Amino acid sequence: MVAYKKGEKMLGIPTYRPRFHTTAIGFKNEFGDFLRGLIGQQIERFWLMWDSQCDEWLNDGPVVLEINGQRLEFTAYKLNKF
Repeated sequence: MVAYKKGEKMLGIPTYRPRFHTTAIGFKNEFGDFLRGLIGQQIERFWLMWDSQCDEWLNDGPVVLEINGQRLEFTAYKLNKF
């Protein structure tokens, strides 16, 4: 996981606390139980980046899912490493 300095504002937002992972196993270790708890839950809303001229999803942009009132953001970092 990649950390940031205490007190540092990410994207200028003081309350934004992203969690960066550089391996799938690190992500699984931190969020596996939580994500397994979402199985069977309904996605209430979702957001993603869409290129309206090419009519296609921009896979390097974030995907945000809202489940049970919680928003989960997934963003690929260094796509060519996975």
